[in-house]
Amino acid sequence: MTMFNNLYTAENTAELNYIFTGSYAEKSGYAEGTIIFTSHRTGEFALCWADNEKVLDDYYPIAVLSLNAGESRSVRMGYHTAIPVNATRIMVTEVKNMTSVIMTFSLPLNKQLYSDSGKLLYRFNSYSDVHLDSDGYYRKADVHFREALAYGIEKNTDFMIFSGDMVTNASGSEKEWEMYKKILDESAYNNPIWQSNGNHDLRCGVAGGLRAFIGASALENHKPYYSRTEKSTGDLFIFMALEKHYNPSSCDEFSEEQMDWVTELIETYYHTGINIYLIEHSPIQGFGAGDRMSNPYYKALLSENYPSTVRLKNLLKTYKHLIFLTGHTHEDFEMNYNYSNENNTACHMIHNSAVAGSTRPSVDDTFLDYNDGNGYHSQGYYVEVYERCIVFYGANLTERRIYPKYCYIMEGSRHIACVNVDTKPSLFDSDTAFTE
Repeated sequence: MTMFNNLYTAENTAELNYIFTGSYAEKSGYAEGTIIFTSHRTGEFALCWADNEKVLDDYYPIAVLSLNAGESRSVRMGYHTAIPVNATRIMVTEVKNMTSVIMTFSLPLNKQLYSDSGKLLYRFNSYSDVHLDSDGYYRKADVHFREALAYGIEKNTDFMIFSGDMVTNASGSEKEWEMYKKILDESAYNNPIWQSNGNHDLRCGVAGGLRAFIGASALENHKPYYSRTEKSTGDLFIFMALEKHYNPSSCDEFSEEQMDWVTELIETYYHTGINIYLIEHSPIQGFGAGDRMSNPYYKALLSENYPSTVRLKNLLKTYKHLIFLTGHTHEDFEMNYNYSNENNTACHMIHNSAVAGSTRPSVDDTFLDYNDGNGYHSQGYYVEVYERCIVFYGANLTERRIYPKYCYIMEGSRHIACVNVDTKPSLFDSDTAFTE
């Protein structure tokens, strides 16, 4: 545990402390710990990430606190949460006037992310569940998809990846995939977009759904699963596909051929100094990010009753520096089911919320409710990949602002390289290589 007390006090009773905890308490970029603010007067205050001059513009406050004079309040920063790369301070401001700085905490140099991140290698967006919908259930799906693309332009990302369900497929997917192509044609985002095959792609028939997905994704191998490599680093992105049924919990979703293919790719490239991302639509029930056994709101998840799910889980537990990305449940970031490594027994698992609109527990706390009219959010990640770490910044795509408590940092695979990166097996001579 590392405690810092770094004060700028207008009155003697004001204090701002940060106690860093966890196994990464001494490591740059890791925010896990407790921030404690004691107010010198009654008011409403915002705790914000800041650089040397001002509050970071594109972030929500870390917390908003209503305090009486002399009252203290603590704010918890969770497991593997991240300090932004450009943050050097925490500033306390008045909520009614964010330029009115009450006090400042300067982050120790060894905790500032830029001090040990290395060079920025590339950027991408990680999204899920766009649900373009010809029947109109997701009323703002097309608007939110355009906003997601616009956020990629604003952040200058090199590509986008989606964890499935680009379409809703309520009455046949062809019209919705045409909507997808039309929106892309109209967008100024011209970099690659790759997606995994989700359960909604199979909703109106497995054969037709797979055929439509393969065609819309322009997959040369005519299979719904494939891989891509990032051109400057060789980092590998593996896109799995639900193959069998609309309800992921009802059958063995992955063919033996697909699982053999995934296993061989991971075994071949895991120790070569590259990051490996495994993108798939549905989480595993009761395991990893996306849900919890103690509060299982969402039932339609991959089930360990089937051999392919067991094989997938074993891969996630064996190769602990993989980054596994899923979607499917639409759970709002505020539910805080966003990151897990199962207490260091598995790989880094990130759960995407939904571009179409997030879900939250129903009033009776028995299921996840979607109601776009109540302002549920369009959410996704902006991701920065550095030489020594990877940071997922959870964002509201409509407002283009980042949630400080839902940003996650991980080491990736580069620090476990067993051979020189220049000698790694090459993917660039295959039809799976990154293409512009």
